[in-house]
Amino acid sequence: MLTSGIDIALGILLVGLYASDRFNTPPTNRSSTTAARFYSAAALYLCLTIGVYVLLLLGFPQLLPRWQPMVAEAAPWATELSAPFLVALLLTISLPRVPVLAGIDKWMRETLQYMAAIPSEVRRLSAALRRSRFQVPPERQEETRTALLGNGLHPTDILFLENASPQYLWTKLTVLLRSLEDWEGHTRFSGFVVRFSADLEMLRTRHKQLTPKARNCFRLIRDHADAGGGQSDDAVAQFQADFVEQTTDLLHSTYDFIGRGVLQCKLTHSARCEQLEMLGFQGELPPPQITLNELVALFTGVTMVVLAGFVFRSSPDRPGSLELFGRAVTIGAIYCTAIWWALFPKDRWECAKRNAGDIRPVACYLLSGLLASGTAMVINLGFRVLICWDFSAGWVHFSRTWPWTIMTFAATVLTAWFADDRPSARWSASRLRWGEGLGQAALMAATAWLVHSLLRETGGRLPVLENVLLLSAAIGFGIGYLVPTWYRRAPHRREDAAEVGGPGLARVAA
Repeated sequence: MLTSGIDIALGILLVGLYASDRFNTPPTNRSSTTAARFYSAAALYLCLTIGVYVLLLLGFPQLLPRWQPMVAEAAPWATELSAPFLVALLLTISLPRVPVLAGIDKWMRETLQYMAAIPSEVRRLSAALRRSRFQVPPERQEETRTALLGNGLHPTDILFLENASPQYLWTKLTVLLRSLEDWEGHTRFSGFVVRFSADLEMLRTRHKQLTPKARNCFRLIRDHADAGGGQSDDAVAQFQADFVEQTTDLLHSTYDFIGRGVLQCKLTHSARCEQLEMLGFQGELPPPQITLNELVALFTGVTMVVLAGFVFRSSPDRPGSLELFGRAVTIGAIYCTAIWWALFPKDRWECAKRNAGDIRPVACYLLSGLLASGTAMVINLGFRVLICWDFSAGWVHFSRTWPWTIMTFAATVLTAWFADDRPSARWSASRLRWGEGLGQAALMAATAWLVHSLLRETGGRLPVLENVLLLSAAIGFGIGYLVPTWYRRAPHRREDAAEVGGPGLARVAA
């Protein structure tokens, strides 16, 4: 039994390592979105993959003889391994050879990457940088001037005040590329620069190749101005337009690299804004829908409320401290998943959007609730199997406690409903959030009463009704008071692409 337990633990570790590597393939995935979105989606993918492993190993052992030829084809030496290692190899090196499992894995991975805004978040940030005002930091001006003069540019070709001229465009590009040199010695950015050194070197090579063209372009502009124009107007304009096009393309690539760097190395929205401001970008950048601080605060708050309810509950059959903590973390993760499913479709599915004057998309609210409930079932079942270390025992316990998934359904539907509210003359933003908090608290408490009644019929463990109502109301109030307001304050992908930069950013080309 000990050997089997060790084999299962090592199998879970092997499957988890391969799953983490697959989710971050290509390696630019992590730098394409915020830490909160990436690690939330990666953790969910990891849990689902491990859940599939446990389900195949403990729930369907009769299928093992059919899997052995597939594993043997990829690794002939593995035919003598124990069942946990065979299943682990099936879900790792042999996975591409299993059509059904490979298709399910690809769908789960791509769906979660899509939900984590990979790579749309870095594109959104890059678009915001293109529209942001830019001011060359004073400490950069002298060294930039020296570098450009050393490249053969005339002093009048170096412009630090923002305008639409090709001279300013080239100066801005040079400033940004020279600023990236500081990242090589920065504690947080050095690892990113080393990992993507080829991309940075490509930017520098393209800049070096364009330098002679910049000298010729600026010389032609000066000579043409001194001559007062003439027959060469079209030729000079065409040369200038070609140079501006190539420089703008390189500048946009530089924005992409900068965006990836700050997304990977700066964990919070405020830290990213501070770093971009140091580079010279002006104006407040649009935050993601829910920032890392908000997500962590929500998860921590729910977990601590649930844990406090468990600790202060007097019960002779109360589980051990480790199981109580695991339950609290699982419930916190389930509620965060419910919020995810409540808000995610609003920016992705046309049918889930409530535009001005439209009725509420109630059908999509219900669909989100069902999807959240299904995800909660997987998370809860996986936790039970890990606690019991026996799939059959975990399934029996889950079949008795399934009514708790109704709480997930209610939290999802209510959050989706309240997120579509709009302040009005009667309901100001402050009054609205209090109404949403109290309303969700009351409805979650009513749902908890229904769940408690159903648990009597399924034979599940019956907690004290007063404790359940109090905890459900507290969690419902916190979610209703915070999440819909967070959602309304943040920009969303349904907005027109021209508004990606947000109201605080100037619409200045390049």
